[in-house]
Amino acid sequence: MFEQPATDVAQFESAIERALTAIRQVADMCAADVIDLCPDSSLAELVTGLAEIEDRAAAANSVVIARLDQSGAVRAAGYLSTRSWLDIHLRNSQRETGQTLRTARLLRRWYPATQRAWLGHVITRAHANVIGNGIESAVKGLDEDTRDHARIDAERVLLDIAADHSPDVARNAVTRIRLAADPDGAKAAAVEADGKQWFSLTPVSDGWLCKGWFDTITGTALATVLEGRRNSRHHTGTSAGLEFNSSEIADSFDDQQATKRLRHENACVLGEIANELLSSDGAGRINAERPHLEVSVTLAELTSGSGYGELGVPGSPRYLRMSPIDIDTVRRLSCDAQIRRVVTTGVHRDPESGIEFDPVVGRLLAAPTEVVDYGRAQRIVPSGLKRRLALRDQGCVFPGCPRPPSVTEAHHVLHWSANGPTDLDNLALLCARHHGDVHTRGWTLAPRPTLTPQQPGYWVVHPPRPPIPADTG
Repeated sequence: MFEQPATDVAQFESAIERALTAIRQVADMCAADVIDLCPDSSLAELVTGLAEIEDRAAAANSVVIARLDQSGAVRAAGYLSTRSWLDIHLRNSQRETGQTLRTARLLRRWYPATQRAWLGHVITRAHANVIGNGIESAVKGLDEDTRDHARIDAERVLLDIAADHSPDVARNAVTRIRLAADPDGAKAAAVEADGKQWFSLTPVSDGWLCKGWFDTITGTALATVLEGRRNSRHHTGTSAGLEFNSSEIADSFDDQQATKRLRHENACVLGEIANELLSSDGAGRINAERPHLEVSVTLAELTSGSGYGELGVPGSPRYLRMSPIDIDTVRRLSCDAQIRRVVTTGVHRDPESGIEFDPVVGRLLAAPTEVVDYGRAQRIVPSGLKRRLALRDQGCVFPGCPRPPSVTEAHHVLHWSANGPTDLDNLALLCARHHGDVHTRGWTLAPRPTLTPQQPGYWVVHPPRPPIPADTG
């Protein structure tokens, strides 16, 4: 009377072996370029057929993995866990292995209807992941009895949706279920998501790298602004949000070009918004004045049209404070900018040739020279002098300190109360910590004899002198 189960097991193992043999033959034929001999009209059918094989195999494997996990066989073989065995033998990424095991456990224990639908290819692996993991996330805040009923009801609803729609539609339905089942938990999740937001701008060799993650509200607001501004500016009629949230790879050259163009236009729109904020009062204050782009260039390079300028990089360490930019970009920025002249010859002609400078250089020289020495006239360092300090010191003058000018303080080397002037040769930029070291721990600053007060590296930092040992004789 035990022959039937044994026969079923033998048939099961034999079916797996036949399936392996068949799929190996298919792979060998692909390796031999047999696919190139197939008519174009059959390719789409071949793709869907292989996709069904892959998905049904994944469904069957999920069932087997859940049974393996329950059996304890891998632990008996000396492995620490089913997860560790899968990591070694499936050769997937750790993230994918974890997702596979979690879904297998959930479907076996709580969602057998989803498992059957997957085995029958009514839904796909993506649907199964969304249903199992999504419902568990939605009901985790409920009490045990309510949770069991919620699982049953939610699974029924999601299976109906998944049978006719994509996993993304099912995922949105999970969100609605979560909001209905546990509104307090949804509120807590929103607060948590807000706390996890981040955004970074990192200078790289030829520009800036942008990365980040936003919560739903912030991301949607940003996508809406980009869409509206881009459509007004470029008249594309397309949605920034859809492109931002898509993980699909464009499947044709035209699609790839369209995606590339959209991303370029989004970048241009963000640049326009940044420029508008800098030109208004909408960008806040740094050191009590409106944020601005800071470009430095020598007169010789500007007049000759060769060489390069230096663009101030906000919030960067001192050794990255100034980034080189080509001279043509400097001249373009000079055409529509507020000019602050630090040093000038006071003439509008080249002193050697007598030839008049071009309009860009003439406009630079016509700008008023900024006062950089105030003597004893005032103690608080004015913004113009602070800019000159930032240009020279590039941040805190302590060796190895990365803090930029925006978070430094102007320090009188000879204190104001001791008749120290508010002049360039008596001021140094220090961060709060090193400012404290100078005032309370004996660190000192001294000018470098070989440099003038206008030159970078003017200050040398000396550590405190060791105490003189007491005379014990």
